[in-house]
Amino acid sequence: MADDSETPKRSKSFWIGLSAIAGLLTAGVAVVGLFLPEDKPPAPAALGEITDVQIGSRNPCCTFSVQVVLNGYKGQDCLLRAVVINSVDDSETAGGELTFIPEADSDRARADAPVSPPSTGTYTARFILYDPDGVELDRANTAPFNVG
Repeated sequence: MADDSETPKRSKSFWIGLSAIAGLLTAGVAVVGLFLPEDKPPAPAALGEITDVQIGSRNPCCTFSVQVVLNGYKGQDCLLRAVVINSVDDSETAGGELTFIPEADSDRARADAPVSPPSTGTYTARFILYDPDGVELDRANTAPFNVG
């Protein structure tokens, strides 16, 4: 067992110096903390999705109720474009456009989208959702419907 008399004694000035260094480190950490950005919740990832398409009206033909969810596009125009596809020859006809402008960072909206097939026959409507830069976010096809 070591004799306490062999253990070097620390002087009072050593302990005062050590306390001063510890105080400076604490103050430094506090000052750095003032300049770091606050923890803010991250912005939602930008995405868009067509979550539901239902036929709304068949007379006159046709109106579809389309629901979209948009995240990260608050206040920006997001275009929904409709295309009517002939089930016999797969020819496509423009079916109209709607613009969604989300009022929150994460927003859900439903709108009626009229489409006008060019003649009688069986068709499918395709809805395509675009971000403000014109990049496709999602698409959804309806079940075939008859115009007659």
